[in-house]
Amino acid sequence: MNAEGTPTVSFLDLEGKERLGMNISEDGTPKIYLSDLEGKVRLAMAIPENGVPSIDFFNPEGKSRLIMGIFEDGNPFLGFYGPDGKAVRALP
Repeated sequence: MNAEGTPTVSFLDLEGKERLGMNISEDGTPKIYLSDLEGKVRLAMAIPENGVPSIDFFNPEGKSRLIMGIFEDGNPFLGFYGPDGKAVRALP
């Protein structure tokens, strides 16, 4: 359990930095995240309450740059974001 009381598992590198983490948020969303050598989350996977799985890629500043997943109806989505966090292109 983490400080918020939700289930959490963390894997640290040899220098004690978290590199892989898994948790279940208060709303029941399971998440897996991978961090870079600096300990910054660079990739996260989740399946929130609405059941729409997604993978989110972050730049070194923590801004989401690419999100992909599958809508509830089974169709895929892909979103590209600029450094300012604004959508640049989305498919479909």
